Amino acid sequence: GEPANVAPIAVAEASPRSGVAPWTAALDGSQRAAADGTITAHAWTLGDGATATAPTALHTYTAPGTYAATLTVTDDAGATDTDTVTIEVRNPDAGDQRVTDGLLALYDLEEGTGTTVLDRAGRGPALDLTITEPDDTTWVPGGLRLDAATAIVSNGPATAVSQAIATSSELTVEAWIEAGNLTQNGPARIVTISDGIRDRNLTLGQGVSNDGRARVEVRVRSSATDDNGRPATATGRGTLDTDLTHVVATRSADGTTRIYLDGVARSVGSVGGSLASWDDSFALALGNEPDGSRPWLGTLHLVALYDRALTAGEVEQNALAGPSGDAELPNRAPIASRGSTSTRGPAPLTVTFDGSGSTDPDGSVVAHAWDL
Repeated sequence: GEPANVAPIAVAEASPRSGVAPWTAALDGSQRAAADGTITAHAWTLGDGATATAPTALHTYTAPGTYAATLTVTDDAGATDTDTVTIEVRNPDAGDQRVTDGLLALYDLEEGTGTTVLDRAGRGPALDLTITEPDDTTWVPGGLRLDAATAIVSNGPATAVSQAIATSSELTVEAWIEAGNLTQNGPARIVTISDGIRDRNLTLGQGVSNDGRARVEVRVRSSATDDNGRPATATGRGTLDTDLTHVVATRSADGTTRIYLDGVARSVGSVGGSLASWDDSFALALGNEPDGSRPWLGTLHLVALYDRALTAGEVEQNALAGPSGDAELPNRAPIASRGSTSTRGPAPLTVTFDGSGSTDPDGSVVAHAWDL
């Protein structure tokens, strides 16, 4: 008899996936064909009541919210498959406001003088920090530069922070930084809740031991890792430079870890297990281990901790809000998005290409160039 039909595979893509309302997303379901025939129909349900029936579509979401755009493809034998992509649309009235839901600790490093870094989160007792070697630091506009090995350590254990994250099994650690060099390693501690070089709850650092320095690593201790939070998640080699950079690491309740640089996800990993083993007696420190054993040199402009994993849209919102102070934001690259009519067929084949869904997160797209 004839072989059984093999169902098609739907792949739903959108670019960009987040923005401020009204937000136009370029939806693309043209990337797969039927395994043993042809796809005869594409059907989109766009999450706000709208639908589309082409492989690609441009759709404008007018209201803030999270939308599930679902693509259903049908092949010439009637078999179907579906895939969904999530679109996040933010409220334009939020402007440049930072995300505050779930905020545990916030250091804007605006003090400008003294040896104390204030926790400005406004949630419960403040977890203020003390600069252990103030002569090795310099207050700069909107930040604190660490010129030589020092540590900025909480005045007591970070009990409330550790307990909140252990309870939620989710976290976000965020920092606006300028790395002092691209040779420090260890990783050199940017933000850490730990007790020395081998015992931690959480560490965000620069470099991966014996495997590259111009990159970012996050270690999250769980029942599936060792006490040092390994295996860790890291960005690729050469992904960090000495420019002002927005660094965010998240861990979701399902164990998924992500590292974002300047609002763009640069690494996805997994740290399974429970966070119930977090030690609430550990201190919070910036720029080093609390005992001074893993210094990081550079400028800190802002540090924040949350008891939930920020979404990609929320990370982008904080990136667009910028750091505290007067530091100039780096230009962010535009996002190219291409659509087209059918890309398969007998010669001669006429294809209509569409790049109108391309966007720029902090400016405007000034030119389009196609290489056909």
